[in-house]
Amino acid sequence: MLFWQMAWRNVWRYRRRSLLTVLTIALGLAFNILMRGIGDGFHEQMVDNSVRAGIGHIAIHRSGYQRDPALLKTLPDLSLLEHVVPQTPHLRGCSFRVLGDGLASTAGNSTGVRIVGIVPESERSVSTIDRAVIAGEFLNERMSRPALIGERLSQSLGARLHDKIVLLVQAADGSMGAQLFRVAGIFRSGSSDLDRGVVYLLRNDAQSLFSLEGGVSEAALLLHSSQSVAVAQQFLDQQLRGIPAEILPWYVVEPFLRQFIQLDDAFFYIIVLILFFVISVGILNTVMMSVLERVREFGVMMALGTKPGQIVRLVMQESVALALVGVAMGAALGSAATILFAYQGIDLSHYAAGAAALGITTTVIHPELTLRNLIVSDVSVVLVVLVVAFYPAIKAARFRPVNAIRHI
Repeated sequence: MLFWQMAWRNVWRYRRRSLLTVLTIALGLAFNILMRGIGDGFHEQMVDNSVRAGIGHIAIHRSGYQRDPALLKTLPDLSLLEHVVPQTPHLRGCSFRVLGDGLASTAGNSTGVRIVGIVPESERSVSTIDRAVIAGEFLNERMSRPALIGERLSQSLGARLHDKIVLLVQAADGSMGAQLFRVAGIFRSGSSDLDRGVVYLLRNDAQSLFSLEGGVSEAALLLHSSQSVAVAQQFLDQQLRGIPAEILPWYVVEPFLRQFIQLDDAFFYIIVLILFFVISVGILNTVMMSVLERVREFGVMMALGTKPGQIVRLVMQESVALALVGVAMGAALGSAATILFAYQGIDLSHYAAGAAALGITTTVIHPELTLRNLIVSDVSVVLVVLVVAFYPAIKAARFRPVNAIRHI
């Protein structure tokens, strides 16, 4: 306790220098917390946009479908899946879909498309495509062969609301399937891939078009959070053991998204390393100056019986005292800034095109403040201070008492 009192008193003997060091630590830590919060919010928004655009947090297919998405690879034991999936922990919704490729044609043009057969009510619980409709209406079971197409696809085909389009496909039995559909709605999702290349049909119509006779290609599950994926996947692995199904988290279905997040994290860590280097230089300067200005003091202490280990301890405790004050200020400032931006959001409307290219279909990002981020940032700063302060502490402990007392 005596050494802590001495350390605290020594820290504030040079108030200006100590305050500058504390501010360096506090501002560096606050910046780190805020940037990590923005990064986490940015990544979570990307994941949420992707899973709500169609892939879900978890996708269930027949084994081998991810590697080779053949039309005949429909879900095994559909009745079991329809019983087990609704019991999945943290589940918000599930959509059993038919997936296939085909050619969409009108009198004026034709283009290749991805055909997705859905049950409208189930799809609403998983994706936001129903809220992206800008003309007409979302699919419903009362319609006769309706089709929901993207705005860019509508422009490419020259197909307006209520116009007829022909979908030509190779059916599961090897025959050519062709049916006439009417455009019931046009959507604008903000994703160019969806808006120019996807046609939504009623699932029964898609099964008829592809001659699947009740077959389903995938089950897409939406959870309350991406943090729940591991728990949900473990449950499904246990319940569906023994049937030829693959249960894939979003980052396996969309590996590019995960790679982008990892790359973005790598750039963030480089920035953090630079930031910590700046903090460490400031701490080293403060502690070294403090040691060099007190050579005679340390000489007298050692002459009176203070051991070298106790000198090291005193200098390290002075450094920790500086770090703790800076960490307290930085954590408070960084948390306040993150919470403020989380409440107000960061408007990216001026960068909407670039954000859409990265998978961000909303123009407002909300940073996230997590306990893990806060603890890791605080502990990291304290550890950096301890490492940097060790050299001046060792230097102070190696002073020879006689020479140190005569030091001018």
